[in-house]
Amino acid sequence: KKSRFVRSSAGLGDKTAGNTKAGYPMHVFRPVDPVPAMLLGQGLRILLASGSAATAGRLARLGGTVEVEEQVFTALAALHDDPQGWDLLVIDAEGQGLDEARRIAAMARSARALLPVIILSAGVAGQVFPEDPAEPVVLRAPVSGVALRVGVEHALRGRLLRAVA
Repeated sequence: KKSRFVRSSAGLGDKTAGNTKAGYPMHVFRPVDPVPAMLLGQGLRILLASGSAATAGRLARLGGTVEVEEQVFTALAALHDDPQGWDLLVIDAEGQGLDEARRIAAMARSARALLPVIILSAGVAGQVFPEDPAEPVVLRAPVSGVALRVGVEHALRGRLLRAVA
């Protein structure tokens, strides 16, 4: 006759402890990594062109400093005044449309060649994560915090890889 041993928080081999009906050990869930994850945008200076307060809040929660410009051309002027001072440009395309937002991204890149750009647009069927770093990331609006984080990671992939190396 074999005896059944059940693992539990009371100890190993205790026949009376744990869930003896199912024969499974009791589990206590603990975090795998007790150190919180590093903020993705730590130290980033992000320019949000014609974006909402909700989008600005989501970007700020990634750890960056967000400056919101209500007018797209005011944002472009700020970018041209200090091209090396910005790490990411986020354009909300609701006021001007996707094609116009792509033209604005091209104008922004005239100030700084490989400036990472994210376009938020409700006019797209899905997210676009281009392989070419010169192309903007396009996220479907309204954007969630998770989609925004993935978009920022993709837009900054070259910068993040250089920081690790």
